[in-house]
Amino acid sequence: MGNELINVLIVDDEKIVREGLRMLIDWEQYGFCICGESETGTDALDKISLYNPGLVLLDIRMPEMDGTQLIEHARNAGFKGYFIIISGYSDFKYAQTALHFGVSYYLTKPIDDDELVAAINNIRKQIEYADSRQISNEQYRSKARTAILRELLVGREYNNQINYIEL
Repeated sequence: MGNELINVLIVDDEKIVREGLRMLIDWEQYGFCICGESETGTDALDKISLYNPGLVLLDIRMPEMDGTQLIEHARNAGFKGYFIIISGYSDFKYAQTALHFGVSYYLTKPIDDDELVAAINNIRKQIEYADSRQISNEQYRSKARTAILRELLVGREYNNQINYIEL
């Protein structure tokens, strides 16, 4: 992962909340950058597809598509990023639905900046860990591929459980 910043999309129908989230903390200090904002779930879904952010901060109640619907559509489209819901509603049903679709955190307004920082730090660590595992797995696959091809080329045992065409 190195020093790459993780993209964040802010989704809230209230402009003042979006501006507040942008300015609440120094995002770059924590390894993030704001890649965009949306005021509707429909627009946010388009931006998720366009930017593929590592993190989406979103409200639950928005016009056109609420937050849980947005999360469901994004997940169904293959989005693997993280979600933090920031809502003025502490409704258990919303939280339960959000958890079902893999929301990492459900924070209530007014936002505690320390709580937000703790959440994004945890998510950054999870992203960095997943990235390092992916790099390791790619290195293992590359080494295994080389070894298997070498075995095949020197005429050693053919293994019918290996898909040589895929290699």
